[in-house]
Amino acid sequence: MAGKLLSTFEVPEYERFDYWRELICDVFVRLDCTSPSRRSFSGSIYNQVFSKMQISSMRADRMRVERSRRQIAKSCEDYFLIAIQGYGSSVGSQDGRQVHLNPGDLALFDSTRPYQVYFEPGFRHDVLRIPRRVFHRRVGGLDTLTSTLISGRHGAGKLASRFLRALPKELGSLHENTAMQLSNTCLDILSLALGDLSARAKVQQTTTLSMWLIKIKNFIEEELHDPELSPSTIANAFGISTRYLNIIFENEKNSTGKYIWERRMEKCYLDLAADAHAGRSISDIAFGWGYNDMSHFSRSFRARYGMSPRDFRKHRHPSSASS
Repeated sequence: MAGKLLSTFEVPEYERFDYWRELICDVFVRLDCTSPSRRSFSGSIYNQVFSKMQISSMRADRMRVERSRRQIAKSCEDYFLIAIQGYGSSVGSQDGRQVHLNPGDLALFDSTRPYQVYFEPGFRHDVLRIPRRVFHRRVGGLDTLTSTLISGRHGAGKLASRFLRALPKELGSLHENTAMQLSNTCLDILSLALGDLSARAKVQQTTTLSMWLIKIKNFIEEELHDPELSPSTIANAFGISTRYLNIIFENEKNSTGKYIWERRMEKCYLDLAADAHAGRSISDIAFGWGYNDMSHFSRSFRARYGMSPRDFRKHRHPSSASS
């Protein structure tokens, strides 16, 4: 099973970086790429396909790649990517987590959500690309494990790292049937490494989720005035999935969406009750806190406080006739 070497070396220097950007999109997934070495950029990828998976060994100058929302929207690629650091170092981020990879370390990235990776000069980086449907049959609940360090220095992570780093050298000498069997072994070893990571992550999960909840609630307070504020815009702002956002709010009495509306209603209640806002109209207050439908606001206010906003204001400020 021979692999294929792809490099910038046979391309005119002025075309190399543009060629490289197209190359990594073809080999991995659609990516944005920048580099301070753009004018003299060089890089190579040794790419091998086995069974339904692909492993690629990449060397290049310093660069930064990003799986942006724009690139995700332009493609239908649905893969998990296992990054294995060979030489040098890299820093990746996804779902609000940052991971620093040193030689031997591994990390998981999901192609359906934004991520970024910064590569230091002199690196070698192997990437195992696995279709989601293939990996999910072995390992579930991966959303909370993206961009999280799997140490290549001990335990199941060390076994997985050594196995995966040896693959590019050995695959070429294997028969196709042997390579297919090896792909199952590969999934088994990764399942062990990720299972170990998941077990350790559960110990830290309560503290981690509490920290996330504080940050997100602060963000909601700052953005309540924006009528476009929603679970999806919050998830986008923090670079996490809406599913993970729901996990963060799991121990709250309400969902993220209901929490937003409750905070808006409480803000309106306080403003309607405050002497300082007695001169403002009810609609101005409601729209100021993100409502865009007065009928919806009035129904919600009555359901919560047992009277209309107008009656509540008259009760608190008998001389006020604001509407």
